[in-house]
Amino acid sequence: MWARYVRECMEIEKGDRVLILSDEKTRLLAEELLREVRKVSDGVLTLVEDHTERPAKEYPWTLKNYVEMVQPTVTFLMIKILPGELPLRKGFAEHVTSMGARHAHMPGFDERVASVIGDCKNVRELTDWVYERVKNSRVIHVYGEDTDLRVEVGLYRWVKDDGVIKSGEWGNLPPGEVFTTPVNVEGQIKVMEMGDYFIERGIVEETLYIENGKLVDAEGNIGKELVEYVGSCNRVGEFALGTNLYITHPIGNLLADEKMLGVHLAFGDPLGEHTGAEWSCDVHVDVLTTNISVKVDGEWLMKDGTYEKRH
Repeated sequence: MWARYVRECMEIEKGDRVLILSDEKTRLLAEELLREVRKVSDGVLTLVEDHTERPAKEYPWTLKNYVEMVQPTVTFLMIKILPGELPLRKGFAEHVTSMGARHAHMPGFDERVASVIGDCKNVRELTDWVYERVKNSRVIHVYGEDTDLRVEVGLYRWVKDDGVIKSGEWGNLPPGEVFTTPVNVEGQIKVMEMGDYFIERGIVEETLYIENGKLVDAEGNIGKELVEYVGSCNRVGEFALGTNLYITHPIGNLLADEKMLGVHLAFGDPLGEHTGAEWSCDVHVDVLTTNISVKVDGEWLMKDGTYEKRH
């Protein structure tokens, strides 16, 4: 399992300097990863708690100095998600990629996620196919139980999260999505999981209502809590299609489940460093729906959770 992360996805070789940022909650898994890294190259592990108190609402200068000392060429972030820590996670990713590192972003990683990475090469094949279908699109419709969304796209870049992480770039592990920042979103979506610190809630059943690209209301106690949590960062910053064939059923952790063959949105930060969106926010909360159907500019891309036959 760990060999796939080290050799296949991150392509770590002798001469790489690997830095793993973890925390007390995820330390044992990070140590397993480190042992695999050291079979190939040099590697070190540091904990967020070594540098600041949690939740860490900013990227601490002590950690920044530590990164400068290590001068990593490959980095992993593998920490528990706590409320308000997006500036920490984003600050670390931006710092290490500015130094030219290949960065694997894995917030919320746990034992369940570790077992579902699959074959990166096959994930890349489907991701490339979906990207080609949507990269020049303008209007996407999403249909499902209590889900009816009209998504306008085309202003911002589409991005492939296919497990290919080059120098100076970062991506998620496990891989498997194609995403953009939408121009506008209208309608409703029934979600089964949520990100950020809501990841601890596991499987949920909430219907969210979106008007003029913003989350305006929700059903259910957790949905209402989401509306309050995102506050003024309620704009849809991400629209994404999952492309990981190896995640065939929800495991209760959004880091993996959002890569299933389905749709997820995020309220808040638009990942502008990837998509080119010119605005930002201090929260980014993903929400996931599956078993849906998708039309791209009037043509079927997915029916009942399965991509249409590739030509």
